[in-house]
Amino acid sequence: MAGAFKKSRDDGAVIVLVDEAGFSMVPCLKKTWAPAARTPVVAHRNRWHRKVSVIGALALEPDGSRVELLSDWHPDRHVTKDEVAAFLARLLLQYPERPITLIWDKLQAHRSALVKQFLMDHPRMTMHFLPSYAPDLNPVEMVWSLSK
Repeated sequence: MAGAFKKSRDDGAVIVLVDEAGFSMVPCLKKTWAPAARTPVVAHRNRWHRKVSVIGALALEPDGSRVELLSDWHPDRHVTKDEVAAFLARLLLQYPERPITLIWDKLQAHRSALVKQFLMDHPRMTMHFLPSYAPDLNPVEMVWSLSK
C-alpha cells in the first residue's frame, strides 16, 4: 500500500479512501436516566425501521495540504454497483484532469463488472484494495463511527 501512496504522490494524484455505511433512523440510546424502580421511556417520532445508506470518501491531496469529505446519501436503499459507479463519476467531476487513486475494501459492488468497465473507460482512475478484514486501515471508517 505504501507504494500506491508514493506513486500517487509522484503523479500528483488525489488519494481517495472510499467506504460505505448504513445509518438506522431509530434513535440509538446507550444510556439514560430514570428514578429508581421506574423504567425510562424515550419517546421518538419514528415508527418505521428505516435506514439511510451512504457512500463516502476522504480525499487527500498528495502533499497532505488538504483533506475533503465527500458523500452521497441514499435513503431506504443499499449502496450497489450503480451507486458506486455514480459516485466515481462524481469524483471525476470533482477532480477534473487529475489522476485519482481509489483505495477501498473488497465489497462486491467495488468488484462488479459495471465498476470494472467504468474504471477501464476512465484510465486516470486507479484502484487498490485494502486487505480483507482490515477496517482500521481506512480512516473514513472512523468518520462513520463518530457520526453514528
